[in-house]
Amino acid sequence: MGSKQISKNPENRECSSIKQVLLDMKSAGFSSDAIKILLDECEDYPKMLAEADKKFSSHKYPHHSIVFLKITNKIEFFNILSPKAVIVLNAMCCTMNTGNLIQITQDDLLNITNLGNKKTIKEALMELLEKGFIAIRLKGNTRRGTVYMVNPLVARCGKEIPELEKVFWTLTGTKYDGKITEYSNPHDTWKENVKKRTYSIGYGKQDTTSGEIRFGKINEPKIKTKKGSPEATDEPKEELPI
Repeated sequence: MGSKQISKNPENRECSSIKQVLLDMKSAGFSSDAIKILLDECEDYPKMLAEADKKFSSHKYPHHSIVFLKITNKIEFFNILSPKAVIVLNAMCCTMNTGNLIQITQDDLLNITNLGNKKTIKEALMELLEKGFIAIRLKGNTRRGTVYMVNPLVARCGKEIPELEKVFWTLTGTKYDGKITEYSNPHDTWKENVKKRTYSIGYGKQDTTSGEIRFGKINEPKIKTKKGSPEATDEPKEELPI
């Protein structure tokens, strides 16, 4: 079964956060007359609704109130990065602040990841810098750790802030250390790498005794085979019971 997009809410075809809040308030029992007036205005003034959604998405919150991290599922990290780079990136994502900034030393990363030695940490950081996964906001010294910024296209803490992407790519123009690495344009490397995809992500559903469940599903790629041999399909192979 190929990928199938879940249908949109017919009452909120714009997928507007503001409109959804009003609909949720209505279903929770708030005054339907007052909400109807606001919903009608949303229909009559789409540009104002879009501007309100933009402002809603731009609000920042104290770090201690953020309890989730969102990592993209559009990138096959292990097809682009070495295992050590994936581990270091994960450690940085899990400890970064809102705005995707994190101050951390190589010793800290070594303690968090248990990768063995600082040489491995340094190699992983170089790889992440060269491939556009992180950038340096402020170089460290003997008294403080380096402040890194994680690419907002990879992960974010809290609400999406569109301006972060521009800030990040501006930072990648700064060389980390001319004696250690020379990278002139990580953005081009990034664009080429994220095109690599082995598997596609789809949806599946199954009827159970407790009702229908929906789930994400990995579709195997079609593989060209020799004439006369069966072709691979997107259908997953049936797993044998253990």
